[in-house]
Amino acid sequence: MVSHVILCRIFGLSLDFGSREDLKWLLFRNTVMVVQQLFYTWMYFVIPYPIVNGIFLSGPLFVFILDYYINGVTVNRSQIYGIIVGFFGVMLVINGDLVMSLFDPNYHPHSNYQNYLYDSLSAKILFSFLALASNIPWALAILSQKKIKQVAGIKISLFLGI
Repeated sequence: MVSHVILCRIFGLSLDFGSREDLKWLLFRNTVMVVQQLFYTWMYFVIPYPIVNGIFLSGPLFVFILDYYINGVTVNRSQIYGIIVGFFGVMLVINGDLVMSLFDPNYHPHSNYQNYLYDSLSAKILFSFLALASNIPWALAILSQKKIKQVAGIKISLFLGI
């Protein structure tokens, strides 16, 4: 926090929130993002690291879809194909063992899951879908930035750190 205040002083940015409405949306955004980051931190102890990162990086897909439904952003055919391919990729990351067994019937997943809290494949799939669902509130928090009127974009990110 101290480093953010120092950066504000160096770049001449004020810490004024603009209005109560902007403060409300900033607090909503930051709270949702902090909760989601804590959730993902916990996920690293439940499911393998590559799966968590693959799911985490699918967040922009949710922003795109929710922006279409909430703000009426137009979507063309190639963007729809991109969303479908993106979700297929996420499903592949979540359950690569199932996909591998479709290509090779003799394939059997082998992991002792010794570094994780749960060792079953069904738990891995369940927690993967929970992590995927946590991207929805995160996407809503990202979209809430459009409601902030009197705060510059760089300051929005700065307030996330504070």
